[in-house]
Amino acid sequence: MMASNSLDSQGKLLPIQIELVESAGPVSPQYQYDLNLNLKNHEDGLLLKYSYVGEFVYGVPEKKIVFESILSKEKSIEWIDRLLELKPLGIQRELPDNVKNNVGISFNSLHIEIGASDKTKIMYTLGDLRRPEFANETKIIQFLKESGIKKV
Repeated sequence: MMASNSLDSQGKLLPIQIELVESAGPVSPQYQYDLNLNLKNHEDGLLLKYSYVGEFVYGVPEKKIVFESILSKEKSIEWIDRLLELKPLGIQRELPDNVKNNVGISFNSLHIEIGASDKTKIMYTLGDLRRPEFANETKIIQFLKESGIKKV
C-alpha cells in the first residue's frame, strides 16, 4: 500500500469527522433546499450520510436524496487524500457580527476533524461562496457536495 496522509503509523484510518450543513433561506420555494453531509469512521472504512431536500412545490419537496453508504478502506484513503490536497485543515472562519444579525439569509457550516490535526470550522453564507477571498473554502465545500451527490 502506498503512503497516505489518511493513515496512522499502524495503517489504520485516522479518526475523521466531517459535517457540512447548508440551506437556502426563505426565498421562493422552488429555490429552497437543505443539505446535510456527515462522514465519520466505520469499522470497514468511512460511513457517509447524505441528505438533500429541495425544490419545494406547495410545501412538498420535488427533489429528495437521502442515503447512507459505507466506503471501503481503499476508497476512504483515496477520498481523504483528495480532500487533503485542498488543504482544509486549520481554517477558522466565523460570520462577522453584522451578518449574524441579518434576517432572511441562511447560515451554513462546515466542520472537519482528521486525526489530531487542527480542526476546521467554517461558518458562511451562500454569498460567501462567490467571493474571491473565499476561493479555497469554496473548493473544499464544492468537493464535499460533489462527493455526496456521487456517493463518493
